[in-house]
Amino acid sequence: QGRGAGVWSVLGISSGSVLHTLAAAFGLSAILATSAQAFLVVKFAGAAYLVYLGVKMLLERPPATPGAAPPVGHESAWAIYRAGLLTNVLNPKVALFFLAFLPQFVAPDATSRIVPFLFLGGVFVFNGTLWCLVLVLSCMGVAACGSDAKDTDEPQTAREKMRREAKRDRKKDKP
Repeated sequence: QGRGAGVWSVLGISSGSVLHTLAAAFGLSAILATSAQAFLVVKFAGAAYLVYLGVKMLLERPPATPGAAPPVGHESAWAIYRAGLLTNVLNPKVALFFLAFLPQFVAPDATSRIVPFLFLGGVFVFNGTLWCLVLVLSCMGVAACGSDAKDTDEPQTAREKMRREAKRDRKKDKP
């Protein structure tokens, strides 16, 4: 769906990281780490969400047409953002990362542990968002990333572009 979809996905993932930062700062991640039941609930919720996404993709898949590229479904910006957010928030490994990584850099005798957690989480979110945006925006020159052009409903694949260019070149060579 192009760079716009990538940016919305990055924003959803980054929002999920903000939520994990807040959870770590206010001790919710510690509850997940110490309570096997709470961790299990988040783990199953994440697995259920991934199953839901897979089933949805299978059910919405159109029948295959020989020789034709499968059409690309167009999700709304909100749906893409929400998928990125839920995928991040429901991933228990992300919560454990914040729980295991951030406390190493917070002094145990600090008067307030919330501010350092928020600062470190903010640095993580900023760097992660920046890196993901660089990846999305660097796809601008890669044909496999799709096209943001509004004048066509067909997907732009590298193979299709090469065929079109070869056909155009053959027409130029004919007298």
